[in-house]
Amino acid sequence: MHRRTFLALAGTGTVAGCLGGGETTGEPSTTTGAGDGTTTENGDATTTTGDTGTETTTGTGGESGTGNESEAGNDTTGSQSTPMAIGRGASVTEHEFRSEVAGGDASPGVFATVLYEGEGHSGRITLTVAFLDEAGETLDEVEATVADLAPEESWEAYVPFEGDAGAVADYEVSGTIMDETPSFNPSEMSFESFSLKRTDEEVYFVATVKNNGEEAFEFLQANCYFHRTKEVVLGSNTTTKEGLGPGETWTFEVPSEMPAFRREQIGTKTGSLSTVEF
Repeated sequence: MHRRTFLALAGTGTVAGCLGGGETTGEPSTTTGAGDGTTTENGDATTTTGDTGTETTTGTGGESGTGNESEAGNDTTGSQSTPMAIGRGASVTEHEFRSEVAGGDASPGVFATVLYEGEGHSGRITLTVAFLDEAGETLDEVEATVADLAPEESWEAYVPFEGDAGAVADYEVSGTIMDETPSFNPSEMSFESFSLKRTDEEVYFVATVKNNGEEAFEFLQANCYFHRTKEVVLGSNTTTKEGLGPGETWTFEVPSEMPAFRREQIGTKTGSLSTVEF
């Protein structure tokens, strides 16, 4: 039997930034994505096997976006584009606070781009944003995570502030990355099918995986990635299963859990499997 193992998240570096800039090192670097709103598979990012996948639309909402992150009506309060290392090849290449997002239909917050240039997969990356008032006191501290990035992939993180944007005078960004990369995609497992399903209220990653081996898996974690384009990840979500025997299949449907303006930007998807929980 393939037994369950655990892999802890540990920070190997931190980054910090604020509206007023501050001292940083390195050459400025900007990472952007220009999606075409189509649904295609990414064979390089997180390996999948089986069908190329399909997309199903239910209802009238959730059309694919144009790949332009800067929607009309966004008000940028402050930004910084000097790279700051997190660790193991991951860095925040730019970040900015937007007091108005999607014409006011979404919460204000920090938009940050994380680029991964390390070897192998990154494992989980977490960004933490501390929103500060004029006195430098913390109004709120909010985390955002992505399950994994492949080399040369970037994550366009959105960290919302559930409060009055006018109260935010500054912010600080910190980041952590796993010390050890988990193992992905056991050779005995395959994706039999995977697709995006869109409704008026959500975008779902729908997939069926199969255990083609001769031994049972005690534990599996499915990592579902929602992309703007092949190289640009908007976010991820996971689901787990206890026990999958030889020849058995597991079908799951995982929501993006993103606000409407982000769901409209989803153009494609990838998926991976791991036998560790992280």
